[in-house]
Amino acid sequence: MKSNGWRTVPISELCEAIYDGPHATPKKIDSGPIFLGISNLVDGRLNLSNTNHLSEKDFVKWTKRVTPRADDIVFSYETRLGEAALIPEGLKCCLGRRMALMRPNLEKTDPRFLLYAYLGPDFQNTIRARTVYGSTVNRILLTEFPSYPITVPSLDEQKEIAHILGTLDDKIKLNRQMNHTLEGMARAIFKSWFIDFDPVYAKLDGHQPFGMNAKTSALFPNSFEESPLGKIPKGWKVRKLVEITTKIGSGATPRGGSKVYVDDGISLIRSQNVYDYEFRRHGLAHITEEIAKQLKNVVVKPDDILLNITGDSILRTCVVDPSVLPARVNQHVSIIRAMPGIPCRYLHLNLVNPQMKSLLLGFDTGATRKAVTKGQLEAVPILMPSDEVLYTFDKITQFWFRRIQSNLLESRTLSSIRETLLPKLLSGTIRVNEAEKVLEAVA
Repeated sequence: MKSNGWRTVPISELCEAIYDGPHATPKKIDSGPIFLGISNLVDGRLNLSNTNHLSEKDFVKWTKRVTPRADDIVFSYETRLGEAALIPEGLKCCLGRRMALMRPNLEKTDPRFLLYAYLGPDFQNTIRARTVYGSTVNRILLTEFPSYPITVPSLDEQKEIAHILGTLDDKIKLNRQMNHTLEGMARAIFKSWFIDFDPVYAKLDGHQPFGMNAKTSALFPNSFEESPLGKIPKGWKVRKLVEITTKIGSGATPRGGSKVYVDDGISLIRSQNVYDYEFRRHGLAHITEEIAKQLKNVVVKPDDILLNITGDSILRTCVVDPSVLPARVNQHVSIIRAMPGIPCRYLHLNLVNPQMKSLLLGFDTGATRKAVTKGQLEAVPILMPSDEVLYTFDKITQFWFRRIQSNLLESRTLSSIRETLLPKLLSGTIRVNEAEKVLEAVA
């Protein structure tokens, strides 16, 4: 049972104000203030790994109603109902379509607690009970939202609960930041060695490549030669993707009606799971073993590269998360499997390169939506350095990628603990001091 001091109030009582965003979309550009979309709301957090931006001029226009600030809570009122996240310090952003914002009253509520209460089962049930189901999208009415009931304890107890759950979230955030740094290091080496050819240019000028020992430097040539890709280091080759892979292929739509999808079964990877550099488990579907047999030719294996081949997410690409195996892919995702001896990360970094994406988009044959074909993928030219250079690249970077995977597994465990504690703390099933013991055990 909840302790004394818990009370049920309209959610507006805990807020200074509740705003909705503009009902339109500005022109998107490559840099500038962030245009938050509902796709940035993932499991109670803002995921900014793939973001849209707008100009400073449009930012002024799109923030006339409200400019999000630290500790505001943004949430979706259409389609992805129930999703919400806190605005972090220093994020310059505006609300996108179908998004709204709560500005917590700090004298009545702790912003982090309010977020956790929003994500808790009681308030999620309230959202489901008041959902308006439409032919195209489901929504909640913002005119009614301020009256939604929410149950909260005293401000001091709110802060204690927020501290416990926030400590877990902070560790997850730290792991994410560490992974971003490690991925950046791998991308920097890839760009230096295989796009900018820094070691070759240094040797051509008679210099020792910066930050490279003599043994590694000796692996690189000191001159260039012409190729279908222009000037490349002498002795390196250009190979078609089909020549350096053992598989390039996509799946199909599983057939079987309502019997296709199950809560626990073989993973079915769809385009919504594939982002550049990142496999997202959110929304991962599962199918029965019987249905999986329909897709026996697209069994996903460790180190497989996944690439979206249709739609708005075309050419997003990542290496599969081994924790979701066994798995299949549907018709919107292609499996690309490197030959033995060719590091999958080298191949993936080639495919995620903006120049490669521009090349592939030039092949687009989609009549009503963007698409690339298997034949077009097979013909993609890939620069192939010597085996020794590839081996050295893999040796340097594989430690970082193993650490990234370890951090992902730890974050998954922490997230599971958080999801277990959240409803129990919000229902009073366990008290703060009991939850603190759990926190100490995983600290």
